[in-house]
Amino acid sequence: MAVALALVLLTSPAVQAGDASVLVTALEEGTDGPVAGAKVIITYASNGSRAASGVTGENGSIQFDGLDPGIYDVSIESEGFTVWSKRVEVNRSTFGERAEVTGVLVPSTFGPREPPATGPLRWAIVAALMALASMVMYSKIRHDLLLDNAIRRRIYDHIRENPGAHYRAILTSLNLPMGVLSYHLNRLEKAELVRSRQDGMYRRFFLAGLRTEVRFFLSDIQESILAVIRENQGISQSKIAERIAVSRKVVNYHVGILDQAGLIYMESHGRESACFTVARPAVSA
Repeated sequence: MAVALALVLLTSPAVQAGDASVLVTALEEGTDGPVAGAKVIITYASNGSRAASGVTGENGSIQFDGLDPGIYDVSIESEGFTVWSKRVEVNRSTFGERAEVTGVLVPSTFGPREPPATGPLRWAIVAALMALASMVMYSKIRHDLLLDNAIRRRIYDHIRENPGAHYRAILTSLNLPMGVLSYHLNRLEKAELVRSRQDGMYRRFFLAGLRTEVRFFLSDIQESILAVIRENQGISQSKIAERIAVSRKVVNYHVGILDQAGLIYMESHGRESACFTVARPAVSA
């Protein structure tokens, strides 16, 4: 019995690392013809590092020997075809046995492309997409619930129909108590349904995420100054101050804003500045 066992052990092939083989064949979809010159890359599924690579022969095949038994990702790419990939398990080769993998390449006018993500990377991408979808759904539900409130919906609709409306105008139009309007505007801004910006003494409101007409909003005093200049081209700032009954310092401040906005321009006349709302007259030759 001992002698027989010894003979079996001597004649049996050794089972060691690096004794696995895999035959990879590349075929063209539709014709099942061999794809010669295709690049074959074998990577470890566990860490993505390359285990072996090579190019298919005229028969569309290539054999890789000396692989460690395990799980691998096999990809095949060739110009004019989309990249083919598959995860395979390669076992130890005994008595000439080997793993065989056949990849059917799909012709593509766009050339090779990257194979789909596999393993941990694939699940990471899937998890990220699911998290993003959940956030979008939650955001939509949250917004819908906020706008279920009748007063908040009235304010939201008013801003949508009147982009740039300031606080006092909304208050007057909707006939709401100041505390109620302030509370609901604050909720809408925190939910990022509405945004606002300061414009002089006014805070103006817009719907968030929507393109609104770009307008330069003027305060009441700026409207008055612009009207005076429009009717009196070349008027000085001191005269404007007299007309609208404010200090010259106040006029100078708002005239500077109108000038920066491109609504007026000024010409220096000694110690005074003449204000205009029209193009400068052509200079006579």
